[in-house]
Amino acid sequence: MQENKNKQIFTEGLIGACVSIKKEMVSLIGRNDFWFGYSFFDDDDWSLCACIAGDKLAIVGAYFCTSS
Repeated sequence: MQENKNKQIFTEGLIGACVSIKKEMVSLIGRNDFWFGYSFFDDDDWSLCACIAGDKLAIVGAYFCTSS
């Protein structure tokens, strides 16, 4: 992970269980759409809404996610 610390890959969509979203972005684009449910294209919806709002989506090399 250390060798990828400063790498970023910009993309138009993020799909996965481990995504970090700023609170300000959630306030701007809204929470999960009820009709998608959880794990049914809600990540695609958030990605599209974030891009429409003018934000950039990136895969970063130094991000480590855990679940508790």
